[in-house]
Amino acid sequence: VFPNPATSVFTVNTGSVKINELKLVNILGEEIIKQSEINNAQSTVNINNMPSGVYFVEVYTEKGKAVKKIIKN
Repeated sequence: VFPNPATSVFTVNTGSVKINELKLVNILGEEIIKQSEINNAQSTVNINNMPSGVYFVEVYTEKGKAVKKIIKN
């Protein structure tokens, strides 16, 4: 997940593993953004209109789920 901290967009790159779904949740666990059927190893997420704070990126692939913290400036 880069850049981190991010101001307007961030990119998730899983190397060669295809992303099935990506979710951005806030510190309370509320889903803010959901991208489905990505079928690519990289996805860019626009967070320009979101308030500053700490968020979690949930990445779902055929190999499982990964969660990364991201800071929005």
